[in-house]
Amino acid sequence: MKTLIVAALVFIIPFAEGDVKKPTEGGYDSDLISFSKESSAGTNFYVVKMDRTDNRVKVKYFAKEFGGRTVGQRYENWKGSKNVIMYSSGAYMSDFDASQADIVGLTVDNGNVLNQTLITGRLGALVVTFPNGSIEVKNIADQNLTFSSMGEPISFNLFDDRSLVRFIDWVKENKITVFQTHLLAYDNKLKIHSNGNRNQARRRFFMSAVDAWGDDYYFIIHRNEAITLYEGTKSVFDYLKSEGYTVKSIINLDTGAQDVFRFYSPSGNVSGLLSGQLEISGARNLMSFYYE
Repeated sequence: MKTLIVAALVFIIPFAEGDVKKPTEGGYDSDLISFSKESSAGTNFYVVKMDRTDNRVKVKYFAKEFGGRTVGQRYENWKGSKNVIMYSSGAYMSDFDASQADIVGLTVDNGNVLNQTLITGRLGALVVTFPNGSIEVKNIADQNLTFSSMGEPISFNLFDDRSLVRFIDWVKENKITVFQTHLLAYDNKLKIHSNGNRNQARRRFFMSAVDAWGDDYYFIIHRNEAITLYEGTKSVFDYLKSEGYTVKSIINLDTGAQDVFRFYSPSGNVSGLLSGQLEISGARNLMSFYYE
């Protein structure tokens, strides 16, 4: 078993007694998914770490209500007997009144184009989830973006109108899901500056990283106490670096217009240790992690 030196660990919160290690119906393998409370530079946060070994951890994204069903109804219809690890609100909405809000930026849901306006600059992350449950986060500013989760790698320059049309056609044909959000770190470098927005709020991040052995991990890191986006990002970036990870990307998940979050224990029971402020009925979009 691989071992990393934990420099900033405060304590590990065990799952409830009776939770099994290996998945039962509705559960997952706790060798691959762990939950802890951590601290870095005086900032405390909760960490869900998901080992991508054998691609057992997968992602499904619901961008909007569709076909007469709300996001919550779509999720309930989809999940069936799936082993859900957690779900969280995802992309930003256009209005703080979530009931009146709409999606922001280029958005495609399972091949259905909902918003084809690409926003460059402030929403620098293009988040792409695939039918096989994989996810790729790209820096739009790189222009020539290569995707590898559909077999042979394929590249698009989203700053070129014809290439953008080709990308959207490819996404539609392959029933891919796409949304935009803030790109906070990429290629092991911070992409956010300390002189930015000073608003303080609860923060939740999706992070992709590689350990010293080259193995891939997903992280969801959540902070209940209010903090600026820069300070929150830097604290979790520094935490992963101190643990020996190379940070592939960090994106911000919405805790403003919507704050939907639920985490499950390895046996499939709802964990009371980590949750959002709204029920799933309040979700206008949703990122769900599950185990196969």
